[in-house]
Amino acid sequence: MPPGAPTSGRALTVVALAILVLAACAVQADAATGSPHSLRAPRVTGHAVQTATLRVSRGTWSGGPRTFRHAWLACDASGRRCRARRAAHAATYRLVAADIGHRMRARVTASRRPAGRTLARSALSAPTKRVRAAQTGAPALAALVPGLGPFLAGIGPAGAEPGSPPSAPSAPETPVAPASTPVPMPVISRDAPAYASGGCGDPGAGDDASYDTRWDCPTVPSPAAPAWLAYDLSGNPAARRGVVVVAWFNEPITSQYDRSVTGDPAYNLPRDYAIEVKAAPGGGAPTGGWTRPVAAVTANTYNSRQHRLDLNGANWVRIAVTRADGPAQNDHVTLNMDVHDASAGITDDWIFYGDSITQDGMSHDTRKPASGPAVGTFAELINAAKPAFTPVFQNGGIGGLTSADGAARIGDWLDLFPGRYVTLNYGTNDALVASPGDASIVAPFRAHMKAMAEAVLAAGKVPIIPTIPWGSNPNLRANVPTLNEEIAKLRTEMPEIVAGPDLYTYFHEHQSLIGDGVHPTWEAGYAAMRRVWADFAVSLYP
Repeated sequence: MPPGAPTSGRALTVVALAILVLAACAVQADAATGSPHSLRAPRVTGHAVQTATLRVSRGTWSGGPRTFRHAWLACDASGRRCRARRAAHAATYRLVAADIGHRMRARVTASRRPAGRTLARSALSAPTKRVRAAQTGAPALAALVPGLGPFLAGIGPAGAEPGSPPSAPSAPETPVAPASTPVPMPVISRDAPAYASGGCGDPGAGDDASYDTRWDCPTVPSPAAPAWLAYDLSGNPAARRGVVVVAWFNEPITSQYDRSVTGDPAYNLPRDYAIEVKAAPGGGAPTGGWTRPVAAVTANTYNSRQHRLDLNGANWVRIAVTRADGPAQNDHVTLNMDVHDASAGITDDWIFYGDSITQDGMSHDTRKPASGPAVGTFAELINAAKPAFTPVFQNGGIGGLTSADGAARIGDWLDLFPGRYVTLNYGTNDALVASPGDASIVAPFRAHMKAMAEAVLAAGKVPIIPTIPWGSNPNLRANVPTLNEEIAKLRTEMPEIVAGPDLYTYFHEHQSLIGDGVHPTWEAGYAAMRRVWADFAVSLYP
């Protein structure tokens, strides 16, 4: 349960039972009448830019619908008060000038015809971002073609972080050839003297050795009274206080990597913030003298971020949050923050893009295995095997995503990631929503995975693709082997792709670690998955 959530067990139990009863009644009614019932809402993908093309998925339905109708809606800035676009009834929609400023949604109506009558239900997608006017030249191409930004960097400015001032650095390309082995990026903030605004929370919980503890400032921040966490790094040699990566993590408090994709709420997430430095001597509580922001972000929707910056020998670094994202009682700031020495390059740096299996499994916390000691984070497992290395890593998992979703968003995500290794963990939902043996999913899946791998390579980074995990769900049993064959073919076609761990074989041989037919068990299944990833990754280190 997120911090600040109600704790009245009896009230929650009554409400939960009522919800379950109503849901069961609805499902039973649909089963009795044969009416389609939406199990997962349709999803709109594509860039919200004039002339770009949006696409809507069907979603997932019970009741065996045979036909699907589409409608495209232009909504206000909150995603409500929508008006249908005339003659827009295909699964794709090309944005026009009249859509600028609107947030677009799609309605999918599923139908079937039992005994001469039609039964239909409609489901509505989440709204897109507000549609922007079309640009010309390099910025427009970078927005519309995932992964093209790095090629256009020499034409004009591209890839700046959303909400950043012009002087804020964008995520750079990996500064060492991708084929070379990682260079250590030691954590220079571990257990450094930490301070917080107004004595807010326990600042030492933000940089201690445990990711199960976090700096939790219960004060709602504002521009007039920011919530800030500062580290005194003067205990490190000056050579280590040059180019650094500052990484903060709010997950698993906010579980999805980018909450704007799903529309799910955030919990104590930094929304507007700046990373600032101070050149004063170390020791004692910091006061004034902070420089202008070396990185600034507004309207953040990600549960973790990295910032490459040059301290120029400064002793102090802090994150200052002026606005948080979350519902009442969860609208303050909770995070861990690490500072890594990046003077030798940003090479020991990973991000795990994927669906709910990634989202739930690759967080900054510990998990209990079936036996033995608790399993720490991916980075801690690497450090245990290779003590010179403590990689930076982010969990880029978002529940419900397919390979099409990943391909549509990979360009935006890579613009924010300065590291080297990019894992692409998709396919479970592609296989899950299709009927057993449905060959129509094969070619699109291959095309989407190829597009993502090409985008990663174009950004100067290393794509890593594991096999799709085994699951006992009938759709997975029938479809996953076929999709894994496509992954194997793609690896042969593109030898630059690194073959990730064989998650299919591992979970097929350890079926008790799959709990619901799809996901690893919480916690032993996910603990095992982390170990599989770490065992694979160690082979890439010197």
